[in-house]
Amino acid sequence: MKILPIELLKEDEAWKLFKNLAGPITERSDLQSTAEKVAQKCARLPIAIATVAKALKHKENLYEWEDALERELSGNVHSAIEMSYNYLEREELKETFLLCSIMGHNAATEDLLKYCRGLGLFRGLDTIEKVRRRVLTLVSELKDSSLLLAGSSPERFDMHDVVCEVAIAIASRDRGWLASGKEDVSEEWSDKDRMRTCSLVSLQNTEVIELLDESECPKLTFFSMGSENSSSKMPFFFSMGGADSSLKIPKNLFEGMKGLKVLNFTGMNLTSLPCSIGCLKTLSTLRLVGCALKDIDILGELVNLEILDLRNSTIGVLPKEIGELRRLKLLDLSGCRNLEVISPNVLSSLSRLEELYLYDSFKGWDREVEGSENNQRSNASLVELQDLSRLTTLEVHVPDVRAIPKQKLFSRNMERYKISIGEVWRCYDGGMETSRMLKLTTNNRSLQLAHEIKTLLRRTQNLYLRGVEDAMEMLYDPITEGFPHLKHLKVCDVSDIKCVINPSMLVSFLESLFLEGLMNLEAICDGQLKTESFGRLRCVIVHHCKMLKNLFSFSVAKGLRQLEEIRVSSCENMRELIKVEKEEMGEDDILEFTQLRFLELKGLPKFNGMWLFDKKVLFPAALEKLYLESVNGIEKIWRDGQLLTLSCGVQNLTRLQVWRCHKLKYVFTSSMVENLVHLKTLDVGDCDRMEDIIEGILGGEERINNSISVLPKLDSLKLNYLPNLETFCCGINLIEFPFLRELQIKNCPVLSTFHFDTASIGNISLDPNVPQSQYLFTAKVLFPALEELLLHSVNEIEKIWHDDQLLTVSCGVQNLTHLLVWGCRKLKCVFTSSMVKSFVNLKTLRGQKLLWKGRHNRRNTRWGRKD
Repeated sequence: MKILPIELLKEDEAWKLFKNLAGPITERSDLQSTAEKVAQKCARLPIAIATVAKALKHKENLYEWEDALERELSGNVHSAIEMSYNYLEREELKETFLLCSIMGHNAATEDLLKYCRGLGLFRGLDTIEKVRRRVLTLVSELKDSSLLLAGSSPERFDMHDVVCEVAIAIASRDRGWLASGKEDVSEEWSDKDRMRTCSLVSLQNTEVIELLDESECPKLTFFSMGSENSSSKMPFFFSMGGADSSLKIPKNLFEGMKGLKVLNFTGMNLTSLPCSIGCLKTLSTLRLVGCALKDIDILGELVNLEILDLRNSTIGVLPKEIGELRRLKLLDLSGCRNLEVISPNVLSSLSRLEELYLYDSFKGWDREVEGSENNQRSNASLVELQDLSRLTTLEVHVPDVRAIPKQKLFSRNMERYKISIGEVWRCYDGGMETSRMLKLTTNNRSLQLAHEIKTLLRRTQNLYLRGVEDAMEMLYDPITEGFPHLKHLKVCDVSDIKCVINPSMLVSFLESLFLEGLMNLEAICDGQLKTESFGRLRCVIVHHCKMLKNLFSFSVAKGLRQLEEIRVSSCENMRELIKVEKEEMGEDDILEFTQLRFLELKGLPKFNGMWLFDKKVLFPAALEKLYLESVNGIEKIWRDGQLLTLSCGVQNLTRLQVWRCHKLKYVFTSSMVENLVHLKTLDVGDCDRMEDIIEGILGGEERINNSISVLPKLDSLKLNYLPNLETFCCGINLIEFPFLRELQIKNCPVLSTFHFDTASIGNISLDPNVPQSQYLFTAKVLFPALEELLLHSVNEIEKIWHDDQLLTVSCGVQNLTHLLVWGCRKLKCVFTSSMVKSFVNLKTLRGQKLLWKGRHNRRNTRWGRKD
């Protein structure tokens, strides 16, 4: 077994981590010494500590801890992980853990569900939904034990490579599994004795393999081949000339695998399915995900099939033979964009179907016409779904609302649904996954009259409305009961809506609100809302609502305790974010958005606050990102004196972008700079009146080696199109930007120096005959980490660096790799000969000819000059 090198913790750190994970039991007098010995056996390995500590967390007896010492904790992470595996108390938990090891990174819980159901791991669970709950529970337990990690979303999980290696080794040794990511496993496959006892084969990322005809694998219950990456949510576009197109699957391959329960091919060319697949009478789960498929008639012979997953495949027709799968519980055709025909009555024949997934797939639903016979239809009809009495999950897109039958269709108590009616609306759903989503994109008034739609609205968690006539009538309908389950609301391109939330609506679970193109919207909320409303609201996004003057009243805003994100753009009449009425608040009332992390304001020409952050409305330390663009009314971002308090809102600020705010004369004051300890990116551009970035004289900031550390974590600084910018900052002391990596200055025609030394004011000669060189960087500014420097049309500088500056090691050129200079009219040279030796890492040096005023008067900036 290969032992991978892993960074070790210090002794005290290892014990502290072990105690935190195992809990207070480690400090019990009779257990503490034994617990310390167990922790030492973990050899300061973080993964070993996490898995062992959590495995012993609930072990109350001393003998259980002493037994742990006797196990093979041999000082390497593999033995620790195996011990944690052995401590898993239930067989179903162990089996699930081992299955997770063959699923690759960021695996989907839904795929694990299909495997578990196919293998029959959970006896007594007779529905897919019950299996789903059990799988979610087991995955949660495995995450708690540190044997699994969190994935990119709650619906996914991951596994550390080392844990995966241990799991596969255990499964191979104890359970007869063949699981490999190697490209060539012909040696293992050719071992006939091994294959006769093998119960699971999983070949990931196998490109070309010659499979033996009529392989004898009588105990094989699980066979999987292909890259698991192809089973992600994004469609897998198969290439006929791709790596897996050369794979030869013998037609008799499955005759020796008649006990298979789960078969999975992912991202492969299966336009001609092997005829022996019809022999798999015990097959329960079949997944052909992201595969090139054509004729699948033979699948109708798999009479015991319960799960058929053809996601993201190239299938064009779902044949009538699929209707023979009478035991089918789950049919997944999502992402099959070539699917144009579902044979009539196939869906209605699947009487045991519980879950049907057709989203981003089939959309050719036949319309039911009175007096017509079913055999006259050429495609599936939504009427067929009425025969599926066990259906609890439905994902479907219906382009034509007229295809929805008049009889009740969606009003059944479905546990999960994702239904889109009308034109395709590919809006971003990231971070807003829910069990019940309804998307309506149509101006057909008959939609609102459909009782089953209103019934769905009552239980909907994620609601999208675009171009829906009489949207206000739909939102305020008593049948919906105020959307008690709604988590995400997106309303776009509705002309008649003047208010979104009225006092009668209870939106206590609402987490995000997205409004766009509501041309007559006057208020988000009308009047005082119920106390519980908006208590969980985290995100507000408003675009192109030209009549809207503010987001919320002061009284409503006080209830936004969880608000994390605000984005407002292209609202030409927006005056303020929060409307403050004197009668709503007392003299000492202050509104604090304690959780706000992201604020973006763009295209607000009538925003009339002199400063963005008022003394009554505070955005405290949580704020991380601030974007301002074309917010023309503000003269200052922060109110004078506001930065003296800890609630100023800049301590955790990591990114600030300010563009086209033409009344701003500066971004920060010198007194607030010391609070900007986490700022990493600063981007300022196209602000006509901007004179300084930091106003005032620097002096009280943290010192490093007798220099002032300014913006100590700043990584990127961009100053663009600032016609009146004279300097970045002023001060007496030496200043240092310790982590600045990228500096860009473009079209700042009057900028003469980056840091103006106020100590030199009395020493400047007024004699016009004495030349005064203009240095961009004086000897009092240091950039020890600078890698990229771009200067464009910085017309007042004559030299980039002061001659004395290059004598210091930390001047900022020793790490410079890219230097680009354009259009700096007065620049006499880029280097002197004595400077060149300092640029030891310079890889890119680019410049451009400069055009001077006067006919045919051209001159090149010299890259070098002799001293």
